[in-house]
Amino acid sequence: MQDIRWKQRFEYTFELAWKVLKDKMENDGIILDQISPKAVIRQAFAAKYINNPDTWLKMIGDRYLMSHTYDFIKFEAVIQSIAADYLPMLEEWHLQLLTEIMYA
Repeated sequence: MQDIRWKQRFEYTFELAWKVLKDKMENDGIILDQISPKAVIRQAFAAKYINNPDTWLKMIGDRYLMSHTYDFIKFEAVIQSIAADYLPMLEEWHLQLLTEIMYA
């Protein structure tokens, strides 16, 4: 049961993160060529909204993998990436967003 919760939390968090990034860019007047996670991440990096596109793109791959695999070893590897890479990156990005909101 814990595995399902990890999977769902990761999926929801990822979906929310890239869509917030997309909304922020659109709100700032950036016209996005395409509306897909990869396209938004690439344009966000080009527009200097994020500085770690490789981690974001790896997160996209892992999100897809989590949705389509039942391999426990792969699942555990993604859990490690969540803890070591994605969570710290998303926490830092969240704090940046809060700072922008507070000083806007």
